[in-house]
Amino acid sequence: MEVGLIGSAIGFGSLDWYTKGLYDGLRKEGINVEVIWSPQPTFVGGQTLHHSFLLPSHILKVAKKFDIIHATQLGFTVIFPFLRGIGRVVTIHDLIPLLYPEEFSHSIPSRCINLSAFFFWLSTSKCAEKIIADSSQTKSDIVRFGYPKEKIEVVNLWIRPTIRRVKVKKNKTVLGYLGAVTYRKDVKYIIKAFHEFQKYDKNAALWICGSGSDPRYVEEVKGLTIELGIAKKVIFMESLPEEEISKIYSSFDVFVSGTRSEGFGLIILEAQKCGVPVIVREEARIPEEVKRYCIQAKSPKDMAEKAFNIIKNEKFRQKQVKLGMGYAAKFNLQKAIKKTINVYEELVKY
Repeated sequence: MEVGLIGSAIGFGSLDWYTKGLYDGLRKEGINVEVIWSPQPTFVGGQTLHHSFLLPSHILKVAKKFDIIHATQLGFTVIFPFLRGIGRVVTIHDLIPLLYPEEFSHSIPSRCINLSAFFFWLSTSKCAEKIIADSSQTKSDIVRFGYPKEKIEVVNLWIRPTIRRVKVKKNKTVLGYLGAVTYRKDVKYIIKAFHEFQKYDKNAALWICGSGSDPRYVEEVKGLTIELGIAKKVIFMESLPEEEISKIYSSFDVFVSGTRSEGFGLIILEAQKCGVPVIVREEARIPEEVKRYCIQAKSPKDMAEKAFNIIKNEKFRQKQVKLGMGYAAKFNLQKAIKKTINVYEELVKY
């Protein structure tokens, strides 16, 4: 079986990480696999030119040598209608651009362009014989957009083996969040929760680890800490070296998330693997298989109260740690690769 993965495996983004993980895992299982990619122009509009014309042109040149071509994201399926006699697979990570268009642009014209592109990719992706969804929730979402259930297989994401619990020394309680600082992630929610938490522990700190694509929203977040009088207790960390991530997670007494919606929510499982109890907002759209062992909060005030209960009740805390670590360990690359190979083998049979 010859498999071609459309995607970059050399960057540091989540999609690069996904492509690299598939490539390494498939090779380890004896699958002949190549990454299909071409250099991307760096000028303004270069990404659009690359994804719409340069990369599809390159794929057409090399496609014949593969039994299966797997697009690692929706935007790489523009070439699918032109491929014949080759099994086509696409991974759909989420439908966030449709649910939260403001996440990507505050400009109405830009939103219209982004949505038009996304709907176009949805149409070309329907040429795929098989669709991989990151979660049961994503599967349900794309079925509502007219995809037949029998085409869709759920293959959950995996936690990198480098993510693990480590021993750290600290002299104060730390509530923490690691991830994007964006509207959808609603970092303001956890800042409000931390403000409430001050009633229980005035010496505690809140770590917000990650960057945001919209400088205006980041400034709003920082402005809220000033407004609430907790700016000196909220630590922002934008640059996160890979080798420090496990240490950062392990430094949290509780991981707090204000996210409104997730296609998957890998950071929740990563925190649990590092032995950190997780609290999410009750109304958030998070896949059931991810939030299974999370504590759910009805409001920022409720989140603060539950965080304090976790910290003061050692027996309850250890129970949450044990459940979370055991469950998170199940989300590994080997399991994801075996399920992905099963998808490929179903296509090759026919």
